[in-house]
Amino acid sequence: MEEQYHWKTNPAVYVPYNRRMVGDADAQEHPEWFTSKDLMKEIKMLLWMNAKYGTHHLRVAAYLKLEQIIMSRTES
Repeated sequence: MEEQYHWKTNPAVYVPYNRRMVGDADAQEHPEWFTSKDLMKEIKMLLWMNAKYGTHHLRVAAYLKLEQIIMSRTES
């Protein structure tokens, strides 16, 4: 049975993008598993990639979605 993660009770371990392997938990795929601090790390990584490699619409959509999730957590 798969372990049940939740950002408040049992957050997943955040693995930085440069160390991420296939099968590692991903903050973009399952943001409900990660803390808001981990989501901010993911946003910073996406912004860095946009600055280094040029803006890409999928990275922009990903960090906007993550920011929206963080904002919804702070409102509740």
